[in-house]
Amino acid sequence: MSKTPFILGGIELIAIFSALFYLLGIRADIRKVSTLSLGVVLPTILASMMARWLGILILMISTTLIFYLFSRNIRVIIDLLSIFIGGILADHLAQIVNHPLFAGTSLALPIHLVCFLLLFLGYVYAYKRIIATQWCLFKSSPIILVLVVLLISATVFILYWNIFTISTENVITLVRINFVIQVGYVALAGGIFGLLFIHLQRQQQVKQREIKLEQYMMYTEALEQVNRDMQKFRHDYANILQTIQGYLDTDNLKDLKRYYKQHIITSGEHTLFRNRVLGSLDHLQLVGLRGLLATKSIEADEQGIQVSIRIPEPIDDIRMDIIDLTRIIGILMDNAIEANLRMEQGKVDVAFWKTDSPSIVIRIRNTTPEDTIRLTDLGRESFSTKGTDRGIGLSNVRQILQQYENALLKTQIEGQWFIQELEIFFVDGAG
Repeated sequence: MSKTPFILGGIELIAIFSALFYLLGIRADIRKVSTLSLGVVLPTILASMMARWLGILILMISTTLIFYLFSRNIRVIIDLLSIFIGGILADHLAQIVNHPLFAGTSLALPIHLVCFLLLFLGYVYAYKRIIATQWCLFKSSPIILVLVVLLISATVFILYWNIFTISTENVITLVRINFVIQVGYVALAGGIFGLLFIHLQRQQQVKQREIKLEQYMMYTEALEQVNRDMQKFRHDYANILQTIQGYLDTDNLKDLKRYYKQHIITSGEHTLFRNRVLGSLDHLQLVGLRGLLATKSIEADEQGIQVSIRIPEPIDDIRMDIIDLTRIIGILMDNAIEANLRMEQGKVDVAFWKTDSPSIVIRIRNTTPEDTIRLTDLGRESFSTKGTDRGIGLSNVRQILQQYENALLKTQIEGQWFIQELEIFFVDGAG
């Protein structure tokens, strides 16, 4: 029996596994490779001895389950099915290119493998770029996600059905017929995907407009609050002067000092703080994010937490979906504020700046009462320094960031400061 099918099958299997590790951002190690060998390769070989179609079915099911355990990401279903489609097309194209030139020669196998790998790698790279931009649209609608999975599953079924049911003595004719049918079906599926993308993008645009409007209203409310504080202060100005005059007439400096500290400074500080916050946000041209930061800063001030914001130059473009960006900043600000509720003089510092990379860095740091925090615990869903069932924030942040190759979150502790630094690059890739 020829060893060629086994060699091809082994290399194609390795290509599938490698593509899944790459697409899902999973780091391969000995434990994972051993799990794949025992949980996927061995059952697939045993099933293939009974029937080839059964081997492929076992391969798809076991690979899906194990890679889901590795990643905890439902996207593994779409990735695996899409990889199978790419693998089939790459294999058939490689046969078409290879057969007329090298059939029956010692170069047939090496040339076929080279063509297959080049085509497959190109497909996987293009697919990753597409899924990275469209996955947030898929997951926003469970119904659409189910339809996409069903459509891709049907595509894979049709492709393999052609392989197992069509028979002819002329092998290259069989390959060409299969390829035409497969390309036609994939083109049809692509048309359906196109319609889905248009629908999802419209939904996303509507959602973004709603969020921007909501955050604009938050910013407007902050402005109105500052205006109300100023009006109140002006209204009370005459009364304040009369009260001060009364203390001065009686030389009651002790009570005057107490009155000044308890009433004048407190009222003035809140008003000045709100003016200062809104002024420091002038360079942030993203109104939605500006409204969120204004609201969170005023909320922290009301809790007695000192907030400072530094944005030294205009920021008008950040390469991240505004919904995901505001979710991340909202979580980080909430965590920073809540961590300071137990402190007498809590502080939160927020800073935006540009780098030469080019990129935008957003740093949120806060004082923390915790003497020691293990950084390795921070990404776990159940971990929290604020009580039970409150540790999902940072885990959610990391799940969002998995969609962006151009974003990097750094977490560190320096003395009393707990620091979260988000860097968003203007090009794909974080380095």
